[in-house]
Amino acid sequence: MKLESTARLVLTVLSHRKYKVILTVAAIIFALSYMVFTGIFIFMEKPIPDEYTVPMFRIGKIHTVYGDFPWIIAYLDRNTIFSMTMEAMASTAIISGLVGINSCLAAFRFSTQKACRIDKGSVGFFGIIPAFLCIFACCGGGILVLLLGSGILTALFSYGPIFSIVSIGILSAGIILSTKEIEKSQRSVYS
Repeated sequence: MKLESTARLVLTVLSHRKYKVILTVAAIIFALSYMVFTGIFIFMEKPIPDEYTVPMFRIGKIHTVYGDFPWIIAYLDRNTIFSMTMEAMASTAIISGLVGINSCLAAFRFSTQKACRIDKGSVGFFGIIPAFLCIFACCGGGILVLLLGSGILTALFSYGPIFSIVSIGILSAGIILSTKEIEKSQRSVYS
């Protein structure tokens, strides 16, 4: 199957308002849950000291083994902080978009199979699970510290960029496999 036919099918599915909404909602839900899960959004028990004016936005640098990266920090109120690197922002946007596309293709496939009364097979949401592997590419805070502990999190942090690339690859493969299954089911209906 050629990538042009995959792109054409995705664009055809997205020409329907229903699937645009599914893509948008799925991407936003994933991005927000990812940001809370990893500690990009931090909800603090103790308020930020009075020396800091809120809301406040600033860009700094973080020094890592991979070099210096821009770091965005926003103090939204006395108890809420948004803190994210540009790399994490790009990774979150790409992976959230891919999760959204996988979700709308799964919804399209489900409704097509239901309408045509054909065997459902696998729906293709499994790509969303590996997307959470990219949590190690990010800040390493939030709920993740409670679940894994800081020692394991620190050990896995250096593999973060690899997990991001793997997640993008798996989600992209999910799109290709979903479109292949949709085309196969459409051929069987029209045959």
